Amino acid sequence: MTMDWQTRLIENYPVGRVQALNLVLPLLFAALAALAASGAAATGVLIGGALVNLSFLALKKDLAGAFFGPPRLEKLRFLVKYYARVTALAVVLYYLVKVRHVHVFGLLIGLSSVAVSILCVTAVVAGRLYLSEREAL
Repeated sequence: MTMDWQTRLIENYPVGRVQALNLVLPLLFAALAALAASGAAATGVLIGGALVNLSFLALKKDLAGAFFGPPRLEKLRFLVKYYARVTALAVVLYYLVKVRHVHVFGLLIGLSSVAVSILCVTAVVAGRLYLSEREAL
């Protein structure tokens, strides 16, 4: 019996590659920002990349913990932690933009690094699964 492509994608998804790319992309984006714009933009990219990576790692840890214990209690605990983290991130971002005057565009580029990592790794895994399905035919 063959699995559908969504199940195969989930089972073959390399989270470690996403984490590795999460470390590389903000550095690459910061170097490009330093060359194309300014040091302030590069600093914003690094700050945004650091914030989103910390949030991603905390989310990964919380999701792993959500599968143990009573389902209703774990779901509530996960949601409370998630919204507390999002609120804290919003406060930190507000402080950085309003008080510290961090370069906003650079900050947004850095904050997008995890999304770009996930998109890149998903495209590679999906492409490999597609090619393996074609070879099987």
